[in-house]
Amino acid sequence: MKLTKSQLKQIIKEEIIKEAGGHLGNFGGMAGGLGSLAGRKGQELDKAEMQLKKGELDIKIAEVQIKQQKLQMDAAEAQVDAQLKMAELQLEREQKRAVAIGAT
Repeated sequence: MKLTKSQLKQIIKEEIIKEAGGHLGNFGGMAGGLGSLAGRKGQELDKAEMQLKKGELDIKIAEVQIKQQKLQMDAAEAQVDAQLKMAELQLEREQKRAVAIGAT
């Protein structure tokens, strides 16, 4: 199953919310989910902030992995295209006429 970047971000966001044990408001930035922790000890705020930062890093890691996979797929496609062109040229030499492999 292929995931889009936005789907992956949403999944990670849901996991962060689940691990934070509450609802994170859609206020944006790091302060979005801290309202439910207001009035508690600073350590709990630090922990929530660290969880959010970890989530952000997880998203960045996933983005890099997706880019790496795309580059690998592009390289594999280019390699197949090059092999196809080599086979086409070889066939043209053998048959002494133009050949279009894969043409529709």
